[in-house]
Amino acid sequence: MATVTRNGDGQFQLSLVVRTDDGTGTRKIEGKSCEALAGATAVALVLLLQSSEAKEEVDLDHPPAGGDEPAPNRSGVDDASNGVEPPRPDPKPAPAADRARPVLVRLPAATIGWGPVPGLNVGITAAVGLQLERWRFLAGATFWLAEHATKSVASQQYGGDIHRVTGQLHVCRAAVASGALELAPCAGLYAHHLWARGTGAHIATRTATATWLAVALGAQARLHATPWLAVVVGVGGEVETSRPRLSLEDVGRVEQLLPVAATMTVGTEWMF
Repeated sequence: MATVTRNGDGQFQLSLVVRTDDGTGTRKIEGKSCEALAGATAVALVLLLQSSEAKEEVDLDHPPAGGDEPAPNRSGVDDASNGVEPPRPDPKPAPAADRARPVLVRLPAATIGWGPVPGLNVGITAAVGLQLERWRFLAGATFWLAEHATKSVASQQYGGDIHRVTGQLHVCRAAVASGALELAPCAGLYAHHLWARGTGAHIATRTATATWLAVALGAQARLHATPWLAVVVGVGGEVETSRPRLSLEDVGRVEQLLPVAATMTVGTEWMF
């Protein structure tokens, strides 16, 4: 903005107000005529424009720290020769084998248990399930090797062959995950089905069955050997809701099942 006034001695005075990005400035120019003031004003504006262009060039050559683009290399020397590692491209997406695999198949797996059938029990376990982030849901079964219970009465040996299969539902949630190792507490619901046949002198061959439920708590460790294979070790304890008893007619009780049980399972888990 420009304002022209006339002094008492006949001189003309021009007040030039200039607004830029850096602020507002005022410049006063004196002259004997309006033509002289116009020429001086034009020169002042040209100098101001040249000063602004020079500042923009300096800003382009030296951008402020944290800018989006680095300063161009004007030395003609490659950055690698100066010991500066050039920027690397973004890493490639993870291969499909490294991505989450929701389907679980636990096979083969061996289970060792104490109870509910007295003594040490050995079985083979198989299970399938799903993994959703930190959660693991598994349904499976354990087929136990046959057990034999005996009782001696009047120098005669009586007993029974006991067979059992256990259906299992497990829910686990990974609480600790460090590299390839994962630790998770688990809860389970078991359904035991048992059938037994009596043995001994004068014992009629007959098979009796029993089915009952048990609730379990435990923990599980998974060690990932590859993105699609893990080694699993699980331990747990269970409480039985029933205690079936094996009895023989005219002999009486041969075996009484325990109210609790403990198991340990070791096996491999495949992920698809």
